[in-house]
Amino acid sequence: MLYVFCGNRFSARERAREFVHACRKKREQAEYIHLSPDVSQQSPEELLLGQGLFENKYIVFCDELISDSVSDHLMNNITAYRESPHVFIVFEPSLSPAQEKHFAKCDVSVQRFADQEKREDTRSLFAFTDVFMKHDRVKTFTALHRALLRGESPTSLLNILLWQLRMFALVSGAQNAAEAGVKPFVYTKTKGAISAFGNPFNVFLDAERIVRQGRLRGETDEEIIEHIVLVV
Repeated sequence: MLYVFCGNRFSARERAREFVHACRKKREQAEYIHLSPDVSQQSPEELLLGQGLFENKYIVFCDELISDSVSDHLMNNITAYRESPHVFIVFEPSLSPAQEKHFAKCDVSVQRFADQEKREDTRSLFAFTDVFMKHDRVKTFTALHRALLRGESPTSLLNILLWQLRMFALVSGAQNAAEAGVKPFVYTKTKGAISAFGNPFNVFLDAERIVRQGRLRGETDEEIIEHIVLVV
């Protein structure tokens, strides 16, 4: 079985991750494998021909393999992947129209997500990070779920949280806004919040590690944010 998600990086990834999560719930005994150019020690070709440990089936998340030319085999053997008993879920934001047509010719449905217009009101996103910057885990956890109840995307919240942590790392080693490469307001606000945390660079690295490990475990973006909030 083969499923493809492409287009807008954030929307397509969020939907692909949701689909992975649903597949893992449905096939609890299936072995889950996350493949990406950075961490993969296996190839789609090996998994296509292999067998899982439990019910002899895999759930394989192919995370941006095609654009990096890691998986020519997938593009050249689409029918084999479609007819496989394993589940292959492809996330490829930069999938070209020609590649999409190639999938369609092989009777594979591609879900393409259009770029979304920038939200006019991002106050609830920044309200969440404002609370986070005070390093009050209980209030931050509450602010997170208030934002989710208002309909904010978990992916958007995760991205802005990681952006804020990058600002911590940039600002901590700079003498002024120009040196950090950020606006004066952002520099001043971030500089004032740094003291509530430990080493800002280590905090950022911890968050990145949580994200990578969460992806490997198939966690949702909401679960990853909760982990960051409760740990860093």
